[in-house]
Amino acid sequence: MRIMKSKIAMLTFIICLVIGTFSFYPMDESVHGAATYTINPFSKDSQVITGQADPNTPIQLNVDGQLVNLQTNATGQFSHTLTNKLTSTDIHLYQITKQGYAEWKLTAYASQDTSTVVYPAQYLGINKSSKEMKFSAQVDHTIVAVYDGRSYSGIGSLSIPVKTAKEVKFYTQYNGNRSTTTIVQDVNVNPNYLYEFNQFGFESGYLSGKTAPYLKMNIVINREKEVELSADGNGEFHHYMSLTEHDVISGFEYKIVEPLTGRELVGSTIVKPFQASVDNPFYSVNEFSNYELYGYTFANAEIKADGQLIAVSDEMGRIYNYIEANE
Repeated sequence: MRIMKSKIAMLTFIICLVIGTFSFYPMDESVHGAATYTINPFSKDSQVITGQADPNTPIQLNVDGQLVNLQTNATGQFSHTLTNKLTSTDIHLYQITKQGYAEWKLTAYASQDTSTVVYPAQYLGINKSSKEMKFSAQVDHTIVAVYDGRSYSGIGSLSIPVKTAKEVKFYTQYNGNRSTTTIVQDVNVNPNYLYEFNQFGFESGYLSGKTAPYLKMNIVINREKEVELSADGNGEFHHYMSLTEHDVISGFEYKIVEPLTGRELVGSTIVKPFQASVDNPFYSVNEFSNYELYGYTFANAEIKADGQLIAVSDEMGRIYNYIEANE
């Protein structure tokens, strides 16, 4: 009998624990657990604090020890304009419950980067496989887009399902500052963001051109090898093509693809095998090194440096030699 009572007591205790655990999350507030709470990156020089919480609900920000009451919009976005320069490095976000309590959700800290430069995002077009619009920006920039009556945001990149609406508006935020708003009138029209392209040549060994700032691209060689490259802040790219022996001797095929949408920026291009000439006597397989000479030239050619013989090519014109540095 004692054993049975003990089991009943233990079962009652377990049930109380389970009920007690669930009582922390009332049914009418369960939606809060599904929301994404964010405060977008900011610095002590920021003028506006923005972020995301539950849609159409009151929130509080603790800014420099002062409580600020705000209301989110239909998509959960909020914005607060600072009247004074920040003195502290942290901002706290609270969700106001239906009972009127301030429930802490997030603490964000000011970035040490005080740069006020905000680089614009790029609309890349529609990925035909996923039926999503794709946007790209610098990796630490937040992209904010408004499409079909809803707001979307993402850091560095953004995907939005395509609906019947054609127009999309978007901008970027960084350190509390924002870029100007870009408007795309018809999302189905692929943008042209490859402004200049210089085809590969063995003379230089480089692929170069100009596109949108910080745009990421993939070079696909012989339909199998993919090499990532990125444009700089001015949209310029200058990439040395590291090729295999087979690519140099037999020639190769390449194209440039924007990876998020799969769009071909440069279509399939055929490069003929390397042939040494008076104008272009040598091709380096790798970028030039102070200690390694690896490439192709005329067959059975002598290579000298400062009058001294340092290498002799084979019957295929191949050179591979380790060069000792002069102390």
